[in-house]
Amino acid sequence: NRGGNIEHDKDNLESSIVRKYEWDIDKVTGGGESYKLYSKSNSKVSIAILDSGVDLQNTGLLKNLSNHSKNYVPNKGYLGKEEGEEGIISDIQDRLGHGTAVVAQIVGDDNINGVNPHVNINVYRIFGKSSASPDWIVKAIFDAVDDGNDIINLSTGQYLMIDGEYEDGTNDFETFLKYKKAIDYANQKGVIIVAALGNDSLNVSNQSDLLKLISSRKKVRKPGLVVDVPSYFSSTISVGGIDRLGNLSDFSNKGDSDAIYAPAGSTLSLSELGLNNLINAEKYKEDWIFSATLGGYTYLYGNSFAAPKVSGAIAMIIDKYKLKDQPYN
Repeated sequence: NRGGNIEHDKDNLESSIVRKYEWDIDKVTGGGESYKLYSKSNSKVSIAILDSGVDLQNTGLLKNLSNHSKNYVPNKGYLGKEEGEEGIISDIQDRLGHGTAVVAQIVGDDNINGVNPHVNINVYRIFGKSSASPDWIVKAIFDAVDDGNDIINLSTGQYLMIDGEYEDGTNDFETFLKYKKAIDYANQKGVIIVAALGNDSLNVSNQSDLLKLISSRKKVRKPGLVVDVPSYFSSTISVGGIDRLGNLSDFSNKGDSDAIYAPAGSTLSLSELGLNNLINAEKYKEDWIFSATLGGYTYLYGNSFAAPKVSGAIAMIIDKYKLKDQPYN
């Protein structure tokens, strides 16, 4: 996943108190004007959210849940090390909190606003408590397309070295091809994929920086081309982050000229003050993103929470101009 957070207050909050902290939603909706201009309770558009699931105890998040949600995390989870994972296909209960926060950015709940409170959502759980296998992600993309979703939100990504060699003689080309096949399939079927850029302060067109990053994670014998998938593919909509002032988020990767930027927060104050002072000064309320998580609410930052805003806005445009009935490519 592509975000970070701090410990949260799990108390249920008054809507009027909560909503004054939603500077990001306020920015995207034009101070709520988009709700007035477009208030539709029977949306024909569906967004597939490929993430860690959703908190089923937060019933406000489930009001738009459609009938294609499913789980891809197998028995025992990632690398067979996740207790409590039984591989039940209907198990979309979030264990991480990330997916819940992403869902809330789109539809909101009983206490907080989302960008598009009327859009239909399907939750495809590809994370347990840790990582996701690329095979799970790819399978979920194919299924999300076949299930009739119009948009697929991926608040995740992976750096792949697609030629050259790691120390063990391998590279990531096979994984790259799997992603490519799924992305191409979605594109052929007219499904829009929205993917978060990374949070590593990189220019993804700078190969030396990408190679340096991937070399810090795995020993490289022969340097090769490094790409960030799925945002690398030209048919995806890549999303980076901006802060409250509209500047590029300090942690956000920069994409190509086609990338879109949406509110993701800032960690400049965190770097300047340190976590304890940031919390004591409540500066995070100004800099970070307020959203739902397991059992309550939290402040977060990251491009993970920019991408769903774009997904929700695109869905609203499709509905507003009836593009589902008269598709335009």
